[in-house]
Amino acid sequence: MIPTILITLFIAFIGYYFSAPAKETDKLNNGKELPGPIGIPYFGNIFQIGLHQYISFSKWAQEYGPIFQIKLGVKRWVVVSDAAVAHELMVKRGTNYSARDHSFIMNEIVHPGSRGMLASSGEYWRKIRKLAHNGLAQKPVESYTPFIENESLELVRSLYNSALDPVIHFRLFTLNIILTTVYAKRFESPDDPTFLKLQSYIVDTIGFLGYDAIINLFPILRKLPLGLNKKARHLMANYFDLMKQFWDRFKEEHARGETKPCVASHVINHQDDDGLDDFDVHNMFIDVLGAGLDTTAITLSWMIALLANHPEMQARAHAELDAAIGRDRLPTLADQPNLPYIRAILRETLRYRPATGWLSIPHQSVQDDLYEGHLIPADTTVVANVYAMNMDPRRYAKPERFDPDRFLHVTESSAALANGPIGKRDHVTFGWGRRLCVGVHLAEAEGFLSLAQLLWCYRIEVEKGGVPPVVNEWQLGITMPPKPFRVKFAPRHEGVKEVIAK
Repeated sequence: MIPTILITLFIAFIGYYFSAPAKETDKLNNGKELPGPIGIPYFGNIFQIGLHQYISFSKWAQEYGPIFQIKLGVKRWVVVSDAAVAHELMVKRGTNYSARDHSFIMNEIVHPGSRGMLASSGEYWRKIRKLAHNGLAQKPVESYTPFIENESLELVRSLYNSALDPVIHFRLFTLNIILTTVYAKRFESPDDPTFLKLQSYIVDTIGFLGYDAIINLFPILRKLPLGLNKKARHLMANYFDLMKQFWDRFKEEHARGETKPCVASHVINHQDDDGLDDFDVHNMFIDVLGAGLDTTAITLSWMIALLANHPEMQARAHAELDAAIGRDRLPTLADQPNLPYIRAILRETLRYRPATGWLSIPHQSVQDDLYEGHLIPADTTVVANVYAMNMDPRRYAKPERFDPDRFLHVTESSAALANGPIGKRDHVTFGWGRRLCVGVHLAEAEGFLSLAQLLWCYRIEVEKGGVPPVVNEWQLGITMPPKPFRVKFAPRHEGVKEVIAK
């Protein structure tokens, strides 16, 4: 893999050398240049950052300060490693820092014509995000409570007294919640061919974004016969066709008055208000599915992996559940205020092992801007170093330790804290400002309920003769899932089977 990347970068260098225009003069007339490490011509700092970019960025932050710049290929990046600085730029000055850089795969293959929420900017993005937000805001999500509770029940049933890697069950749970809230549809089994096809499309699309990062830094690669473009276009054609089938079927049922309240029913009633056609809707739902499937499944996987390593935390959670809920019923979303330790486990997992990785999805500046006398030029990629912020020892005592107690007395949701003063924010995993995760309310609801019901039902144990899940390493990629593991979901008491069968 590494030799292939090096060969690819060498080809990019040759192409860039002979095709690049004369170097543009940096627009620094109105301010000082941000500090940063010295790179090499054309490649910039790309060979200095290594596989774990967040580590290099954190070290450079110690040397150059909480905001510095680097060059990666043809791109200028500004890396922010302090939450207060990120809040200033991406929240208070959000109008200027909510754009997205043009991405070859995202803008031309995944979302042709820069449609969809993740790839778009400007007025079009505001319209389509508003449409999605109106279906995924706090009040609509509260109305989806029966969907969420039903899918959580199906999840705990599917894991009864089993020993396995639970990730496929977590994906089914997450995808069913998204599909029931979006289309009022669900899959019955993780063996369903359409489910397997859809989750494969989503995971493969996320995988292509890793190649996209290199292509965006070295645009000459777009012209080379690497085979990736053809594979990506074939994947998206199949993915888009499947999403179109969902939408067309829903429209037919809606016309006959056979649909239940869901996001799609809201969208179909309001898409014409902002001039959005069916193609826009398909792109929006592709983003909702892609952003929601893997991230929530990864968070659930991390919670289970961590708890398997901490039976004392499980015992404490079990005691809380027995005291607040008893053993005659499952917990519900309405029980959240009475289960502070369960909520703290979820919150600490989001801080400690963010599903989306240690770097934020890049923002882009729209116009030149000055920050404390330093110029951030227009069209600069701005990245938040989530690792530096979520592991900041000034904000978290012993941040490298998994410790739910640090959030035991936090009662506000992560969504509410993300929109409040930066000093009160619990973590920065859900993003910033206008690009804050649009599904944050749904993610918190399904994360809490699934964890509460799993812990009400089961002890999470290492298999006999097995090894505990690895929690200090993870799979490398755009997202940050744990390494594959197996655990046993052992019923806590005799009443579990009867309660979940009701």
